Amino acid sequence: IRTMVGEETTARRPRAGIPRLAAFINYAAIDAELARRVADDLAKSGIPAWVDDDPGLPDSQWASGVQPGLVECSHMIVVLSTLSAQSPDVQKNWVTFKGLRKPIIVAMVEECPVPDELRRSPRFAIGTDYRAALRQIVQALSG
Repeated sequence: IRTMVGEETTARRPRAGIPRLAAFINYAAIDAELARRVADDLAKSGIPAWVDDDPGLPDSQWASGVQPGLVECSHMIVVLSTLSAQSPDVQKNWVTFKGLRKPIIVAMVEECPVPDELRRSPRFAIGTDYRAALRQIVQALSG
């Protein structure tokens, strides 16, 4: 199940309906509640967010489920925790996005090692000061 948060309604998004500025929220299942909160708050700020409601889809469903969101969204936000940094599914998503040469923003849930592929991406401590980090993320997406 894929949803686009921030359009006129929160609903399953039609494939062709992603706005020019939209954030793909990349997260591990354990961080789903925080990922949904970020998506909802981005939508309140006027930035639609693409959320995969079932991270960890089998490869057969990845091409029709997650991959279109990766291709169509302008930015990625990686909700980074110790577990998400080690998740093959989360890694596959950011590697695909980097291959498309699109900007990635890291929302740090906790202090943890940042994978080499994400070291140059802007990082915001969403787990420490959620409101300040969200404002910074909105500015980074808008700027």
